[in-house]
Amino acid sequence: MRSLFLLFLILITLPVHSLEIKKYDYKRYIAGNDHIQVEITCDKPRDGLFKSAKYKLMRYQRSYKPQTIKKYLKTIVICEKLRAGNEKWVRGTYNLKQKSLFIEVDRETDDLEYVFHHEFNSILLLTNKNLKNIISKWYQSTHKEYGKVRVDNSKSDWEGKHIAIRRLGFLFPYSTTSFENDFNVMAAYYKSGYLKHILKSVSYRYPLIKNKYKIIKIFYNQY
Repeated sequence: MRSLFLLFLILITLPVHSLEIKKYDYKRYIAGNDHIQVEITCDKPRDGLFKSAKYKLMRYQRSYKPQTIKKYLKTIVICEKLRAGNEKWVRGTYNLKQKSLFIEVDRETDDLEYVFHHEFNSILLLTNKNLKNIISKWYQSTHKEYGKVRVDNSKSDWEGKHIAIRRLGFLFPYSTTSFENDFNVMAAYYKSGYLKHILKSVSYRYPLIKNKYKIIKIFYNQY
């Protein structure tokens, strides 16, 4: 019995073999999807940062079905400094065609779980065969056009109660920038263990966000 238990522990701790988690030296890559292509640079992380991030990412991926990782994610590149085009502050990005994620890590900002789910969700969303239907339902709970919402910049995206925009269906100011960003923010809060309670709490107070929350839950049933 003890040997069976040890075998079980080994099996559940093994990484998904189709996924490669690696680091690169300073080098140029391309990220984006069919509509947007951007040149990025990635600095090689120190060994300690890389090992810690790799361990966490192996743990986070287990919140998806094994076949989901195998089908939709091939590579995660861990960077100590990540830049995309002219943007100098980028926590993560993706390459849709190559099924790759680029994730920046550091010792000060422990948001790796959120960034992983946020970026991976882009791949899941943009390859979903029901994307048009998802967009249609999502827009029914979005009462303002993306990019044209007045936001309070007196506090950062992740601070404050954001009452005005939440009444319009947006969780945070960053959510108002595009449909993909809006969906990804909600999805990352739903998938991140330490953030899920915030999304659930906000959805109780704001009907439009509650509707989007339901869409997110249905969406992830297949993954």
